Amino acid sequence: MDESLTQIDLALRGAGMALACLLAALFGLNRARPALFGMLFALGVAGYLTCSWPPFAHTTDFWRWPIIALCIVVPALFWLFARALFEDDFQPGWREAGAVLTLLGLGAVMNALGAGPERLAAGLALRLYGLALVAHAIWIVVKGRAGDLVERRRRFRAPFVILSGLYVAMVGISEIILAGAPASVGLSALNALGILALTFVTMVYFTGLRPEVIALSPDAPAAMPSPSATTRHAAPVAPALPAEGDAVLARLRNLMDRERIYRTEGLTIGALADKLGMQEYVLRRLINGQLGHRNFTAFLNGYRLAEAKAALADPSQADVPILTIALDAGFASLGPFNRAFKTETGVTPSEFRRNALRSPASH
Repeated sequence: MDESLTQIDLALRGAGMALACLLAALFGLNRARPALFGMLFALGVAGYLTCSWPPFAHTTDFWRWPIIALCIVVPALFWLFARALFEDDFQPGWREAGAVLTLLGLGAVMNALGAGPERLAAGLALRLYGLALVAHAIWIVVKGRAGDLVERRRRFRAPFVILSGLYVAMVGISEIILAGAPASVGLSALNALGILALTFVTMVYFTGLRPEVIALSPDAPAAMPSPSATTRHAAPVAPALPAEGDAVLARLRNLMDRERIYRTEGLTIGALADKLGMQEYVLRRLINGQLGHRNFTAFLNGYRLAEAKAALADPSQADVPILTIALDAGFASLGPFNRAFKTETGVTPSEFRRNALRSPASH
């Protein structure tokens, strides 16, 4: 019986590795950043299928170490892929590199310690850190759903969390429970079957969508930008609205430009849709297709930052605290305002004010 299960396990792993490598190759054909991290994550899945196979633990050849390293960083690769796919302003930096290096460092320590409680402790730290990254990725995907204006990507968030995130988390938890002990042949085969199924579903989903829908290709310019340069994350331009759509767009612009509804604390797209007397999904389509925004927060921040920049450059408001300007523009606190402002302009609000008030045009 065990021999038959071993053969089934090997067949499932071989099929899963082939499918994961094919998915990595398909991602590799795309130039966009999410595709790059998708390719790395798919390769990580192939590496995990190899190094989690029970006989692999008995190999001593040098080639096993790159595969082990790839297997160790799978949680970080999932974290990076989720963020690149669902965060329009994702910019990898030292923090992201540090997450990968931390996992590699913990894995190196664990393998250097050999058997004993010290190895178990290092292995526990490794898996807990990996679970923290997966949990953070799930939180980002769930939290950003309400403001996602790309409808098909928005609908993909739930299956992505359920199918991929929770499965990766479940594998990490099972490894903690096993505490370094090898999995049974039946459990190993079941794990391989689950990964094969998830890889197949992922491939069907991604190859069945137009690339621009899931942000895997460079965005087209926006049709009608708001006052901010945040439209660099624009979606492809939609066809012109009918007459009633133009009227809705005019009402929306009136709410934003004249009534300054973006100043409302905690404003949601649902509340804005109610104010306009329309369905929420219609408003999402309008802001995404006609104004070129992929995220509702970015849409609001375009107006908020435009107002804040005007206030910071106004000599008559030179003594107004930056916090007051941020709150008046609709930001909930100083931290999000500073981050959004730095992303938008490349400088801090203080630097922007100092430079603006120093220029001759401000006098």
